[in-house]
Amino acid sequence: MHDGKQALGKGLRLHARKAAATDERRQAKALGCSLRWCAYPHAFVIPLRDDTERERASRVALLAALALLVLAAVVLVSGSGGWAALLVAVNAGFVWVFGAGAEAVAGRIWLAVALVLGAAGGAMLAVVAGATGLGPVGAAAATGAALEAVVIHLARCRGARIMSIVLVPWFGGFAEVRATIWALVWAALVIVLGALGAFGG
Repeated sequence: MHDGKQALGKGLRLHARKAAATDERRQAKALGCSLRWCAYPHAFVIPLRDDTERERASRVALLAALALLVLAAVVLVSGSGGWAALLVAVNAGFVWVFGAGAEAVAGRIWLAVALVLGAAGGAMLAVVAGATGLGPVGAAAATGAALEAVVIHLARCRGARIMSIVLVPWFGGFAEVRATIWALVWAALVIVLGALGAFGG
């Protein structure tokens, strides 16, 4: 009888641990991240691509991202502003991550038009605000293009998640993060880099 009580107690403790682990996984999923990521609060996370189904390669998003990377290099080499070059490069990454999914649902032509109009609008706003030089104007144009990609993706790919690579000391893995969270990260980066002088001033 004593052995039976011990076995029962052990089974109850095991069940409690499993239930606690399940609750942790559910909470982590609700936050848009994996349990491993939440266990490492100092992890460095990089977005890769979303989970939107694609019937063909995302050429427009790729070409736009590459063009922005070239612009970032030109801005940096020309001495037009290190923060501006960094912001252009950041926008290049988000144009690829969000633009690829947007291209899958909206089509290549519509995405191309949206990116061009967004870039033109951003550049015009920078000029009207008094920005001069390739760096500030380029950063504004890149931000406008990225904004179009993010908005289209959030509007057309609701509930989408973005596969991200998690880098922590002695460990590397992947986590699915909600697209809305990465959109907030992008907005925060734009604000911070803008405050540091990416848009001039």
